[in-house]
Amino acid sequence: MAAAADLIGTRGTDDLSMTELARAAGLSKPALYRYFPNKQAIYRQLALDMFAENQAMVAKGLAREDADRARVLREAIRGYCAMQHARPYRTHLRAAISANPELADLDIADSRTNAATVSRSLADTDVGPQDRDDTLFLMMSLVDTLAHVTRRVPQDEAGRLMDRFGTVFAEALGLPRGAQGD
Repeated sequence: MAAAADLIGTRGTDDLSMTELARAAGLSKPALYRYFPNKQAIYRQLALDMFAENQAMVAKGLAREDADRARVLREAIRGYCAMQHARPYRTHLRAAISANPELADLDIADSRTNAATVSRSLADTDVGPQDRDDTLFLMMSLVDTLAHVTRRVPQDEAGRLMDRFGTVFAEALGLPRGAQGD
């Protein structure tokens, strides 16, 4: 999987070949095919690994003991974008996920799982459960677009956009303004 992530990060998903991947992984081509029958199976496993990492990141963020939950949310968004930027394969993999109905459904399920996890931790806000769930689902679904945009704009603008994204969603979730600095 590390070899696939490296190759995808530098070349994208369109140029990935099973022969090249086998070579990069130190495997024979038949050995690679015993584990993964095709590129789609590799993309699926990478996506599942990425979703597990996303879920762990959400859980870690929720474990923080910080009264300023709006700040925690903004920091989590910045952390997610930083992770996306540091691992180029994730951006290329997102394109493959969008193009494949099965992977797109898994992506939606991941966003719903993360939204539900965060929603349970915000049950004490004044926002109703349905509005809270919908807002969090939208946020989880849109954060990848934010990560994509912030890779392509100047760093100062990227920081402002990430903070604004977090502020908009913190307000929609009924989180106290705290020390938002806006």
